[in-house]
Amino acid sequence: MGIFNWLKGNKTSQNGDSADAPASLPWEGRPSIYEHIKQHIQPGVRGLAEGGYQLPDEDRRSKEGELRWGRGSMDGVLSHHMGEGGDTTRAKMLCDYVKAFCATPTVTNLSTVYNFILEDQMFPLVDGFLALLMEDSQEVDTERLFELGYVLATQGADQEPVKCGLAILGLYHGDGPMEVLQTLGRHDEFTLYSAVGLSNLPEGSDQAIWELAKQVDGWGRIHTVERLKETDDPQIQDWLLHEGYRNSILNEYLAYISAVTGGLRDAITQSEVEDRTLSAAGELIIALTKGGPAPGMDDYDDGAEAVAAYVTHMRERARSLKEFNILAWIRDYVTEEDVDWTARESNGWTKGVRQQVRDICEGVLGDEKWRAMVLADLASGDDKVFNRASSAARELGIDTWSYSLARLEEKPLEPSRWSDVVSYCATYRIDELVSFAKRVLPLDKIATGPDESLGLKPESAAHDCLNYVLQALRKHPGKGVELIKVGLNSPVIPNRNMAVYALSAWGRANWPDELAKALKKAVELEPEDDLKMRMQQVLDGQTLEDF
Repeated sequence: MGIFNWLKGNKTSQNGDSADAPASLPWEGRPSIYEHIKQHIQPGVRGLAEGGYQLPDEDRRSKEGELRWGRGSMDGVLSHHMGEGGDTTRAKMLCDYVKAFCATPTVTNLSTVYNFILEDQMFPLVDGFLALLMEDSQEVDTERLFELGYVLATQGADQEPVKCGLAILGLYHGDGPMEVLQTLGRHDEFTLYSAVGLSNLPEGSDQAIWELAKQVDGWGRIHTVERLKETDDPQIQDWLLHEGYRNSILNEYLAYISAVTGGLRDAITQSEVEDRTLSAAGELIIALTKGGPAPGMDDYDDGAEAVAAYVTHMRERARSLKEFNILAWIRDYVTEEDVDWTARESNGWTKGVRQQVRDICEGVLGDEKWRAMVLADLASGDDKVFNRASSAARELGIDTWSYSLARLEEKPLEPSRWSDVVSYCATYRIDELVSFAKRVLPLDKIATGPDESLGLKPESAAHDCLNYVLQALRKHPGKGVELIKVGLNSPVIPNRNMAVYALSAWGRANWPDELAKALKKAVELEPEDDLKMRMQQVLDGQTLEDF
């Protein structure tokens, strides 16, 4: 095991490297990602402790202020939305480098593998790479291959080589690989590779994947639950139904698996149903009817029966505004007109079932108790409580403008609260919105001159708030001229972009002279080429296509 000798500081080389001056390891002097994650695991506590998700190599991967992918999101998007295929040429090159290491396990050959992986993402290579390894398995020293995978996974200081290590370890079984797969898999950036490895276990793979699934909530939850869709373990099925679909990306990715494998129809059609099952059923129905990136209600054979059973239970048991909003959503779903209900009849969505569901929903929604609950919760300082009340208020025709404005007064630099206010800003309220924005936003600190910032830093909250106001101004020509000028002079690209689109929507005839001068100056100073071009187009009287 020559490479392990180097890792232990053995300067006696039998593999081609100089004994007097052994080659440096490619991660020399930098912390191991595996050790970083391991140090942030707390016994009995899911996920990672504070600071654990910030990996040691992140500053090397992207510059300050650049748009960064969320943990696991690049591989998640690639695996779910970019189709099949990969870079077969580079996969072959990687396989050749790995075979060279297995034949002669030197630090130099290890560095060749490591540095090659650093040039790209591992995901487009992994399937082809592993397939080639399997084809050439007779030519590869399996002990040395395991050694390489273990070293990359446990010693690597960069994310992509660690993923390669996990992919290799997934070919092996035993306590060593299992511990590494479970440890690194707690971070969503690596869960996909860990889950694939765990699924290769000769037995007990469902239990191993489930244990990992409970520790993650983003793309990691999606990757693990997708590998439990065939499970026949009653305990896992129950977990899928009541919790497994919940994730911080979109519940829609996992709702179908949880409904089918978790047995939603059988659970909800019982005469007595637990509160937790009703709660999960409501969330699953919402996700299934939204559709999107995964199979949804149109793919669910038992959908109509499950929905009808749910609303029947809710006729007597609807008690919260969350349930009120779910029933309003279901009512709107079954009364949609621009859909092919004939095609949906094969899944039980007959006219009679839809009418039954609609009647029950409208009966519950018409209860007078909801209005008082909405008015009480609109005064809540809890964002989740307020948002549920605000959604129900729209259904009941309750104007929430004054409530939204009061919440914004409390936290004027909270972008989500500006979003809520802007959504309720009718034409007759635009002057009040503009006046409020000029009073509470630090406009002098925003209008500091153009730069190439994307506004992703915490200190850019005021810029985010202005963006919502600029978006609202597009529909109100001549209103908020000073705010448009501030947007044009902001260091944040989205502010300048939104200001330009507002001017385009207004039309040149509605600009005061000061705005024309401000835009001309903005064109001269603009550092971003595409935005400079759009500014000039608008200055020349062209109308931009909506975005």
